[in-house]
Amino acid sequence: GTGEGLLRGIQFGDAIADVKKKEKAELFEEVEDHIGYSFDTDNLETVDILYEKDKQNRVLGIELDIYMNTDSSNDSLNNELTKQFTTRYGNPLSNTEIPTWEIKPNGKVSIKVVKNKLDRGLEVRYTQSQKVL
Repeated sequence: GTGEGLLRGIQFGDAIADVKKKEKAELFEEVEDHIGYSFDTDNLETVDILYEKDKQNRVLGIELDIYMNTDSSNDSLNNELTKQFTTRYGNPLSNTEIPTWEIKPNGKVSIKVVKNKLDRGLEVRYTQSQKVL
């Protein structure tokens, strides 16, 4: 990304209408709790981006599903993202099942490696702690 926002220039709390203006990928679904975009990389690997929305139609979280062709490309992307997040957010938290970084003041990002018979890839999730009112 450009370093602006969390991902593709988008941050927590951005209006979904603004996401639609900024996001250049193809919109493939729009449901009550998220909008989903998809694009293919140069290597014909697919990336799905789901922008989760809150009741005010603002970005609550972002899920990135990246489908890779080979285990080695999957591993190298995982290493690349791990480095990038550590540079940007500091060392990952120590008490988590999957690598998770804290995004101050109240967010997190995690990387889960997905490997099964059908797919391999990474699931990158940006989440924020719910504000208690």
